[in-house]
Amino acid sequence: VSFALVRSSMGAVSHIVVRKARCSLAQPLVAAAASRQAAVVPRIAICGSGVAGASLAGVLSKQLGKAVKIDIFEHAPAGGDQGYGLELDEHGQEALARAGVYHRLWDMARPYSDSVLMCGPRGENPVRFCRPRLLQAWLPQYFAARPECNRAALRKILLEAAIERGVAGIHFDTRVVDIRRAQDCTITGEGGGRQTPAVELLGIGGRILGEYDLVVDAMGWSSTLRQHRVEPRAQVAAAGSDGSSAALDRGRTSALIHGSVDNPEEAWSQGLLDWMGQAGTFAIKGQRTMFFQRYGASLADNRTAFFYFVDRSDPDSLFGEMGIVKPTSRASGIWTGDSLAKAKQFLHKDLGDSVDSRLHEAIDSLDRITVRTNYIHDLEFQFKQADLPLICIGDSLRHCRVGGGGGLAMRDSLEVAAVLTRPHAFDQFGGCNLAPIRRVESGMMQRKDDYKRKNGQAFATIDLSNSWSHNVDHALLPWRADASAGERLHVYAKRLAMKLAGNTLIGIVNRLHTREARHYPGRVGSDAESPIYPSVEKALQEERFREKREECAEEQPLNSPVVLALPP
Repeated sequence: VSFALVRSSMGAVSHIVVRKARCSLAQPLVAAAASRQAAVVPRIAICGSGVAGASLAGVLSKQLGKAVKIDIFEHAPAGGDQGYGLELDEHGQEALARAGVYHRLWDMARPYSDSVLMCGPRGENPVRFCRPRLLQAWLPQYFAARPECNRAALRKILLEAAIERGVAGIHFDTRVVDIRRAQDCTITGEGGGRQTPAVELLGIGGRILGEYDLVVDAMGWSSTLRQHRVEPRAQVAAAGSDGSSAALDRGRTSALIHGSVDNPEEAWSQGLLDWMGQAGTFAIKGQRTMFFQRYGASLADNRTAFFYFVDRSDPDSLFGEMGIVKPTSRASGIWTGDSLAKAKQFLHKDLGDSVDSRLHEAIDSLDRITVRTNYIHDLEFQFKQADLPLICIGDSLRHCRVGGGGGLAMRDSLEVAAVLTRPHAFDQFGGCNLAPIRRVESGMMQRKDDYKRKNGQAFATIDLSNSWSHNVDHALLPWRADASAGERLHVYAKRLAMKLAGNTLIGIVNRLHTREARHYPGRVGSDAESPIYPSVEKALQEERFREKREECAEEQPLNSPVVLALPP
C-alpha cells in the first residue's frame, strides 16, 4: 500500500515520506540533546590550549553544541608561535573532521612535506621515505596524505571554531596551580544526587578560577595536576626553562636545544638545500641526534625548526657551559643577539669535526635558539584512587619523547570526546560519570607505554654513521657476555633475518623515492588532491549525515507522528 501510494503521488507524498524517514532517524540524537539541555549544562575546564586541549575543545563544541560549557585556561600569552610542526596522522585528521574544520587542513599543512630523509652526520647511509602516488591510490589506509602542519595554525583554527560556536571561552596568561573539591558540591533532587562532586580550579595565590563538573588536564609534561591522578615511584622537583616547577615522577631528563631559521632558501647554500631537498623532516643520526623540520603552513612559508639533543642529567648545567644566565621566563628564554652567538658557539664545539661542514653552516643560519628540558616520564606508576572528576590527556598523562606526542595527544582527545558525547556521560545535575573515563584513561596510558618501548629505545640506539648490518650487530641485537651456545645461535639467526629484511626494505624505499622524484620533480609527497585515510572519509560522511539529521530535526517537532517511513 505504501509503495502504491508513493508511486501514485510522485511529488508531495514521496517528499513527505523521505522527510519523515530522515526525521525519525534524527529523533534519538535530538532527544538526548534535549534531555541534556533540560538538565544542568555540564561545565568542563580544559587546562592547556596546546594540541590536546585545542583538539578536545574543537570536537566537544562541535558534537555537543549548547549542551556543554567549556572554559580553556592557558598560562602563556595569546598569539605565541610554538615554533615547530606536527605530522598529522589519521587520528589527527579524524579529530579535525569531528571538530568540523577538516576543510581547512591545507590552510595549516605544507604540501609535499610528508617525506623524510635520514642519514649519518656526513650524509652516509641515507634512507629516504615518501608516500608514492601509486601506493596512495592502492593502499590509502597506509599511504594517505600525512603532511607536516604548523602547530600554531592548527591550534588557532581549532580554538577559533570552538569559540565561534558560543560554548567555549579561553583565558590566556592564567596559570592553573591546583584542584580541590568544591565546598558545596552535593546537589539532591527527585532523581538523587550527583554521581561525582564538583571541583574548584585554583590559580596563583589560591585564587579560585571557577567551579567545574569535569577538569581535563592538557598542560603537558610539567603539569601541576598530574600528581592527583598518577602516583610514581618517587617525587622530584623539576624546573623548566621558564622558571616554573612541578611535581614529577623520577624519569629520564635530557636537554633539547631548539632553534629556528626563518627562510633557509635565503640563508642556506645551494649545496645544503640540495642535501635536504624538499623533505619535511631531515634527521641526522650519529653519535649526536639532530633534526630539521619544515613547519611553515604553505610552500611560500619556509620556516624550519632545529632540534639538537644533548645528554645531560641536569639540563640547567648547559647554561653555565654556554656562559648564559638561566632565563626566568618563556620570553627571556628565546635567545637572540649575544646569547644566540654563545649558543651557536657551544653547538659548533659540541659537534666538532664529526659532521659535514654544511651542518655547521645550518647552525650559523639560526635566527633564534632556546634550551628546553626533554623530560620522559618513568614507566613505573600507579593511578590514584580518587573521586575527583579529573582526567589527564596527552603529555600530561605520559610524556614519551619529542616526536610523536602530538599524534598521541590528538588521539587521546578523540577518545575522551567520544565518551563525553554519550547520552549518560553526565547526570541531570551535571555530575560526570567517571567509570568510562577511567577506562579510557588506562587505555591511553598503555598506548603511550607501548609507543615509548617500541619507538624510543630502537631509535635511540641506531647510528647511521655505520651500516645497517653494524647497527643490528652492535646496537639492536648485541651479544650477551654470559650467553650460552644455544642463545648465541638464536641471536645469530635473528641478526641474519633482520639484516636481510632491513637492507631489502631500505633499498625498496630509496628506489621508490628516486622514481617519484624522477616522475614528479619538486612534488614528492602529498597535496590537497591526494587520497585521504578511509577512517577520515568515514568520519566526514558521519558528520555530514549528522548535520542533515539535525537540520531535519529542527524542522520536525519531536512529538510529531511519523506516518510512513521508508527502510534504510
